[in-house]
Amino acid sequence: MDYFLDKMLESWNKIYSLFGLWALALVGLTFLIMIPINCGFTKLFAKGGLTEIKSRTRKLISSIMVFVIAGGVIALFTIAVAKCELNFDLIYQGAIPCGLLAMLLRAAYKFIRDVGLAPFLKAIAESKSFDNMLKDFNLDDLSKTIIKDYINNKLKDIDLSQIDNLIQAENTYISELAIRLTGFTKDPKDIAIKLVKQFMGVNA
Repeated sequence: MDYFLDKMLESWNKIYSLFGLWALALVGLTFLIMIPINCGFTKLFAKGGLTEIKSRTRKLISSIMVFVIAGGVIALFTIAVAKCELNFDLIYQGAIPCGLLAMLLRAAYKFIRDVGLAPFLKAIAESKSFDNMLKDFNLDDLSKTIIKDYINNKLKDIDLSQIDNLIQAENTYISELAIRLTGFTKDPKDIAIKLVKQFMGVNA
């Protein structure tokens, strides 16, 4: 999970520096386009029986395709939205983190689909990368304990079918966490917003 989070944050920082919040749309579109492509590859390579070589070949082609698609999405964005001349360096620099994020998003989706949302979020809360993220807020140990206790309590009885309710309750979670942190750290509201949005999959 630490490797997963580190790569996700590293890739996000790179693509965000290039496209700002438009990066969310670029990654999301790449992820969505790859869904039918991956399904097609899976069915194609399953014909005649699936072997280890065929499985590895399928994964390799899929990995290459996600970067091609990411580059295409960025090129279209550059022409249609940014209305700039195509720049190979920009497309190349953006396609790598965009493609990686799309692959990581797919891995997260498959994990949540197979295991559940709560175990996924719990693994994040218990990872070293999450601890490092908390350090960036200059929180003391008590504040960190409050945050982790709050998150673990909110994860109880949550499954994938309740994700819409989780998103709708975002403002409530922010308010509750901010109240718990009041008096223990500076800018509790700002910290609560960033942490809750991190778990909702939206970088503040």
